[in-house]
Amino acid sequence: MRFSYFFEKNYEKRIVYIDSGIEVVKNTKHVLQTGSMYMTKGIITQEKGDYNKALDYFLVGLEHAKKKNVLVYVSLFRSKIADLKRKLGKYNEAKFLYKQSMQYEKIQIGKRVNDSIRYLMFLSDLIYTYRLNKEIDSAYYFHSIGEKMSQNTDIKDLYILEKGILQYYDKDYNNAILSLKQGIKQFLENKHRASYGYHNLVNGYLFLGKSYNALHQKEIAIDYLKKIDSIVQLSNNLISEARPAYPEIISYYKSINDRDNQLYYINRLLYNDSLFHSRYITTTDKLNSEFDTPILISQKESIIHELKTKNNRSYYVIFITSIVIIIITSILFNSYRKNKRYKKHFDELMVSANNEVKRNNTKINEENTSIGISKDVVEAILKALDKFEKKRWVFRNKYCLWNISQKNKYEF
Repeated sequence: MRFSYFFEKNYEKRIVYIDSGIEVVKNTKHVLQTGSMYMTKGIITQEKGDYNKALDYFLVGLEHAKKKNVLVYVSLFRSKIADLKRKLGKYNEAKFLYKQSMQYEKIQIGKRVNDSIRYLMFLSDLIYTYRLNKEIDSAYYFHSIGEKMSQNTDIKDLYILEKGILQYYDKDYNNAILSLKQGIKQFLENKHRASYGYHNLVNGYLFLGKSYNALHQKEIAIDYLKKIDSIVQLSNNLISEARPAYPEIISYYKSINDRDNQLYYINRLLYNDSLFHSRYITTTDKLNSEFDTPILISQKESIIHELKTKNNRSYYVIFITSIVIIIITSILFNSYRKNKRYKKHFDELMVSANNEVKRNNTKINEENTSIGISKDVVEAILKALDKFEKKRWVFRNKYCLWNISQKNKYEF
């Protein structure tokens, strides 16, 4: 099968037309058309294999979309930058951007006809990125979501292809071959195949060849793997996706001692690697300087602002807390002083009351012991009584002695 009809020619002429269109509409209210032209310009440049220029167009388009608040193109340009990151092996960064694009597209589901297509397209790319990053469980999880959502849509071909690839990972090679053949057939018949990306076709042929290899049907396997090289010769954009096919082809021709074909595919692999790595370095530098670095600076400024806000809030809280503490302390101190004053006054009253009680008791005692005679008279009477008692005692003793003598007298 020939694939030349998949890829438009006359790149330079197309760029001229697109640039003319951008000049006409870029400063008008036709923001969607402007975004579309930047997008097309970046896509056809990427298909040509010029990642640097493609990235330039995507970055300009993203900036324009953000400035005009055209969210649909913000989402689309992010996904295209994610594609480049995936090709360059920056899988975690690519996953992050795909998920950002999916967040916007998920909100749009239910608003128009075929409104889930872009969401499913980004989800398919996310699954592919998980596979490349050897996160197969995550690939399974997201594929199960996409497979259900893609029923009765044009994009279900991608999920049939992905199903076959996952069946290969399960070592279910026969069913993998059935799914991959069905997916490839439907993909080639799909009028939107260019929008979905020919890397899906390359992946289909790659895992179809690998499945036949696993079943020891190497001649059939090699035919599918060679189709990948035919596609790459028409589009330098697919070198990274196609690379795993070349060691398989080289190994096959080595096993049958076909030196010519072995040398030919070695040269093809070396050429593609040199081409890719030259783009890798320059494109990575551009991604770092013109996309990642501004994002990091923005994140840094956001973090600094957040910390300043937190600090200001903390200072405010500390200030308010200090005021409250001062007020509470003042209230407690005043309360303490009042209590102390009240206690002193209470003690004084208690002392005064005790003294008054003592005075009253003394007065009562004095009143109880008083008979209305002066103290001198009382003392004189007491002395006389004492004297009388003494004389009485002597008289009593004398009387007793006389009685005794008289009694004894008569007895003797």
